[in-house]
Amino acid sequence: MAKIPQPKRGKVSVAPLEAIETTGEVFADGTALELIRDSETGETNLLRWDGSDSTIGMEFEANGKIYRPPELASTALRAVRLPGCIASYGSTRVLFEGIRQSFLEYGDIAVDDARLIAYFILGSWLPDLLPIAPLLCIVAPLGVAKAQLLRLLSIFCRRPIMVAEVTPAVFSRLAILKPTFIFDEPTVSRPAARLLYTTNNYRNFASGNGRLMDAFSAKVICSQDPLGDPLLASQALEVALSPAERRVPFLEDSVCEKIADEFQSKLLQYRLANLARIRTPTFDVSELAVPMQDVARAMGACVVDDNELQLGVVQLLREHDQGVLLDPTAELVSAILEGLLFCCHGEGRSQVLCGELADIVNTIWARRGESCKTTPEKVGWKLRALGLRTESIGGAGKGLRLTESIRAKIHDLAKAFKIPTLRLAAKSECSHCLGTAAK
Repeated sequence: MAKIPQPKRGKVSVAPLEAIETTGEVFADGTALELIRDSETGETNLLRWDGSDSTIGMEFEANGKIYRPPELASTALRAVRLPGCIASYGSTRVLFEGIRQSFLEYGDIAVDDARLIAYFILGSWLPDLLPIAPLLCIVAPLGVAKAQLLRLLSIFCRRPIMVAEVTPAVFSRLAILKPTFIFDEPTVSRPAARLLYTTNNYRNFASGNGRLMDAFSAKVICSQDPLGDPLLASQALEVALSPAERRVPFLEDSVCEKIADEFQSKLLQYRLANLARIRTPTFDVSELAVPMQDVARAMGACVVDDNELQLGVVQLLREHDQGVLLDPTAELVSAILEGLLFCCHGEGRSQVLCGELADIVNTIWARRGESCKTTPEKVGWKLRALGLRTESIGGAGKGLRLTESIRAKIHDLAKAFKIPTLRLAAKSECSHCLGTAAK
């Protein structure tokens, strides 16, 4: 019987696993990787969290790939603060109160402002799970001490990094770190405001260095003046500083590092323990204007296992929300809807031209002592943004025909945007006013 030749045995070549540089990953099975820093060597490592235990190493294999820390420029690594480990935070309330008390002790700020900052801090550790990145605006007029407050923020925020200017290059260079940007007295030009807004909304890609980048990130903007861009301001938490009313302890370097070591580890544990538990809250936000409703939901989502503390976000934002609504220069929409209500209640009026509505808005502002003015073109674009499409009305120009459906939509919008004059402008004979009050 002929001998059957046997196949030759040789070495089986196995393709090397793809290496991925990462500063953090969250996998479908709940496993997470986080960038940390060895406190003794200063080197970066990865911490692997499986839902209950953690492991530290230079690289980890997952889903057929090897994940390792990125090789970042030494200046970038020195500039950003990273935790060295994880530590038990007790409870959400205990962690929140610890943050709040630290800012009250060393920040010389109002009680409500300390609470607002504590909500922001929690949000800065979970931005990748939110539709809107946390944005904190600190208004610090000339002569008001702000340095220690900014230093406190650099202790508590996730991966804080101090930056001077808002530029595409800055976001492009540092986007891989997914840091919390702290801008001190930046020049917020119109392009800069657009860049800030774009990087503040999930899955909005900005242009930088000739390519698209995902620079979605939490931010702090400290400036002498409030944010001048209405769109950006509508997403911001605002803290206004006043001249010092009391003498606060100076934050020594040793104290600073001790607080940072404690809270960075606790906040990292808070992030890892709650990655799978972040949900859009079900609390009622109808008393807030539409833009601030989204902010309240995002901030509330970061508060886990404490319904009372979560609901406190809405109560805290209510006063800020009213300030935005009552400022016509900051919200053109408010004045336009107020003007439209006036037109809806005008006897025999079946239409309104954009030019007429612009005149009405300018009159409203003039009566309030505002010097700003709008134009028919700006009014037309705002109407379109509200879902109120204009059309050509004879040869007079573009405007709105005040049909019953349009009148109903105007009243619904006025309620949604919390127009202050809605209740005063209500007409007992207007079915839409009655319908809006009943909703």
